[in-house]
Formats: sequence, C-alpha cells, structure tokens
Amino acid sequence: MKERHPRLAIPRFPQEGQPFAFADRVEQFADLYQSIVEAGNALLRGERSGTTRLSVTGYKGVGKSSLIIHALRMLRNSSDAPNSTEPIEPQKWLVLRVSGKHVRGIDGLPDDLHRSVLELLSDTVQEAEHGAPGVLQLPFWHDLFRRRERELFDRVRTALIALTLTVEFVRAYRGAKLNEKGEDIRRIERSVEIKNFLETQLQLKGKKGTVEGKIALGLSESFLSKWAQSFEGKRTFEQETTVNADLATEALNGFFRTTREAGIPTILVLDDFDELVSGAGPSHAARAKALMEVLGVFNQLAPTCLVIAMRQEYGHEDLLRQFTRIYVPPMTRDAACEMLDAWTRIPTVQWTDVLRTWLRDTALRFVGAFSEHAPVVVPDSFLPLLAWVVQSGRPGESTRSLFDRYMRLRYDGETIRAVTRLAHALSDDDAASCAETIPLDPAPYALLPTERLALEKSGLIRPAMAWNDEDTRVIIDPLVAYLHHAGPSSPP
Repeated sequence: MKERHPRLAIPRFPQEGQPFAFADRVEQFADLYQSIVEAGNALLRGERSGTTRLSVTGYKGVGKSSLIIHALRMLRNSSDAPNSTEPIEPQKWLVLRVSGKHVRGIDGLPDDLHRSVLELLSDTVQEAEHGAPGVLQLPFWHDLFRRRERELFDRVRTALIALTLTVEFVRAYRGAKLNEKGEDIRRIERSVEIKNFLETQLQLKGKKGTVEGKIALGLSESFLSKWAQSFEGKRTFEQETTVNADLATEALNGFFRTTREAGIPTILVLDDFDELVSGAGPSHAARAKALMEVLGVFNQLAPTCLVIAMRQEYGHEDLLRQFTRIYVPPMTRDAACEMLDAWTRIPTVQWTDVLRTWLRDTALRFVGAFSEHAPVVVPDSFLPLLAWVVQSGRPGESTRSLFDRYMRLRYDGETIRAVTRLAHALSDDDAASCAETIPLDPAPYALLPTERLALEKSGLIRPAMAWNDEDTRVIIDPLVAYLHHAGPSSPP
C-alpha cells in the first residue's frame, strides 16, 4: 500500500500565493479580520485617524502566519469571508507584509539593533513600491474626480519616493558617528553631501529634474536635516550623533500620513516579529530584552493598522497595553483531521477517499489518547511527522517504532535520550498540558542540566515567559506528549 500513497508535500513556512489549509480558527480569524476591516473602513468614512495595533501570538508553528495571510487574502476577496463586514473599496487598500525571517540576526546591541530594524524597514519600502503602483494606477486622475483628490494621490507617490531616498541614505551611512566639535562650515558641507547623495539616487530612478522628484527631494531633506542639525548641536554640547533607523521610521510615517490624507487604508504586517532578534544569542531572556527595544522603534509607526506576530513566550505586559492580543491555540483532533483533508484535496495531489480515511486513522494513532475537544495539535510539529509516515511508514509498524525512527532522523542521541526519559516520566495530566502548550513546572522531572540544554537546543523546551527569570515554568513541545502515549519502545 505504501507505493500508492501520494506525496504529502506541505511547505514549512506559509507564503502568499502558496496553497495552505485553514481549519479551526474561526473565532481568531473573525477577530483579526474584523479589526483590520473596521480600522480601514473608519479611515475611509473619515471617522478616525489613529492606528489600530494587533498582536497575533501563540506557540511556535501553531499557524499565526497562516491566519494572517488568510485574513489579508480575504481583504481582496471579502465575499468569501463568512459573517463579516466587507471592506469599503478594497481595491484602494495598501497591504505591506514583511517577515522577520528575512532579516539577519542582531550581533550586538544597540548599534546592530538599528541595522536589523532598518533592514526590515527596507523590506517595507520594497513592499510599498510594489503595492503603490497598483493602487495609483486606478483612475484617480479622471475628470470626474475632484482636483483635491488628484493632488492627494500625487502626494502619495511623492512621499513614496521620499521614503525610498531616506531609507537608502540611512543604509549608506548607518552607524556613521560624528564626534568632533566642528565649525559652521562643516555643517554646510554635511548638508551638501546629503543633497548630492539624494540627487544621485533620483537620477538613478529617472526622477531628477521632475516636479515630483523635486518635491520628494525636499521631503527627504526635511527628514535628514535633523541629523545635520543634531551635528551642530553636538558641536555645542560635545555629544556624539549616529545615523540610525529613526530617520527611516520618520520617513515611513510621512508616507503613512499621506496615504491617510489620500484615503488609502495602509495595513502593515510584521510577521515572525520575534525572529528579528534571533541573533541576540541562545538566551531567551536576552532575546526578550532585545525584542522590547525593537518594539519601541516599531511602535512609533502609524499606519492605519499595525499587525505583529510573535511567539507566546515573548508576551509582555507592555505589549498587552499597546496591542490588542489575538491568541492562536493548537488545533483539536477533529480540526487536525480537517486540515489533512484540505491538504489532500489540493488539485496537484491524487488522494482517494480510502487513502484519506487511512491518513485520518494514522493521525489519530498519535493524538487519539487526548480529549476530543482539547487543542493538542501544533501544525508545525504534527504535519512533518504525518508527511514522513506517509512516505516511510512500514505495514504493521507500531506507533512507537514509527516515532523512534522519525526522531533518529531529526535529533542527536543526547536529545533522543532526554526526550525519551521526559516522555516516560510525564504524568498523564502533564502530558495533556504539554500537548496544549500549557506551561509546566519542570522540577518534578529533575532534568539534568545537560538534558535541558539538549532539549532547548532542539527547540523542544521553551520558557513560559522569556523576560521573567523568576518564572521557572517551561513549555514542552507537543511531540513529547505524543511520544508519552505512543507505547513501549521497539526492541533493538
């Protein structure tokens, strides 16, 4: 029967345009989608101009990105969104989604922190450049439109050019420090240097000498002039000045102001936000500290709606005060089977009803011991396991034998021994909490320091609250709970 199984090819990271299954997220989807739509519709109705801030949190691989992509997709196809308010003029909405996965880690603080922030802002600029032309190609300049409306949309295009110029300047001079006293003549030379750089960039874009190019040049110079002015202030007070991401942040907000005035709802999504600080080192506490500093920079941004996605262990009281939280739990058993059905109905694969039933039964071999309605399935842990079983399972093989072979392919011996001992030692109640990604007290299981390090290195144990050293609880990956119920080990 093994040869008749079609391949279950599921991408590890959801991206726009890729097929992916969406299940058991009805309430979370409604909350996220409605919040985004209400923010944009309020702008279009002229009711408010503030920023709606949303935080999508949950365990690693639980499906935060899938939820966000699904909501963004529905903005363009609102007729497919059940029981939801439809966005007003959805063709006008500008959606910018960037991911922390695309940004290099932070090697040192605070200077390299600005570098990573700037790279993510640069991704935002690229997304804006990609998205804005589609928005601006609409017939806003038709004679039926009011003159003021046409002028507003011209200003959006100009602000986008100014944003690009400013970000390119900061990228070129990021980290540059001025520590001499200097004279007034030096201040003028710095201004000339800035203007020459911007004019060169305009020439490369074919905008030098154009009306919008001149306006964009003036806008960008207004952002960067503060750096030159602060240099003059440094001459007086002998302070050091550094070119950093704050200039790009201000320019991006200038772009958001013009889109708001032009009646273009702008949705900025910072996906995998916590991965922006992965380079801060293996310490979750150090990453949490760096993340709070990064959050301070991005919290200055003022689009119509700002959405960030991050893992639950990085949740913080300040974050909850500033953002409305949407928590994404693991899936239930039935929802996990629905997810598998959705994947096997993608037109590029050929699954029969008999094979779908077999796949459901195989999935329940790993999670059938848990309560029917308990959220116990994390897609990022569960789907690779099922995909491997489809291709590599042997007829009549026990669940534990399958698990043992799967673990040997992915983890070293030290990790496997630690996982096996922990899975055997877990009580049934703690195994249920583990499957639901509920924090546990590890003290009763007396993990050796080497065992804990091995589990942390493999991502199978995470702190309950990365920023709180006093909270010793941990979140154990659901794979350990599945192993707990998989039966005795196969003979050597």
